[in-house]
Amino acid sequence: MVNRRKDEHMANAFRALGHPVRLRIVRILNDEGASFAGDITRRLPVVASTASQHLKILREAGLINDAADGPHRYYSVNKQALLDLKAWVRKL
Repeated sequence: MVNRRKDEHMANAFRALGHPVRLRIVRILNDEGASFAGDITRRLPVVASTASQHLKILREAGLINDAADGPHRYYSVNKQALLDLKAWVRKL
C-alpha cells in the first residue's frame, strides 16, 4: 500500500542525509551519543555558522534532537528515525 505521507517524510530524511557533512554529524552522534554543538563543529571541515545550518537541516528532518543546557545546545541522534529509514529501505 502506498503511503504518500510516509514516502514524503522519508524523502526529506534522505535529502537531509545527502551531504557529506550531515552524514558525518549523524555518525558522530550515533557513535558518541549526545554532544554539544561546539564539540561537533570542531570535528567538521566547516565554520560554526555552516555547521549550525547543517544541524538545523538534520533537526528539521527529524534525524537529530536538540536540547538546551544553559547557553549551550546539545544534539543527539533520533534512533527511531534511523530505524524507520532502515526499515523503509528494506521494503524496497
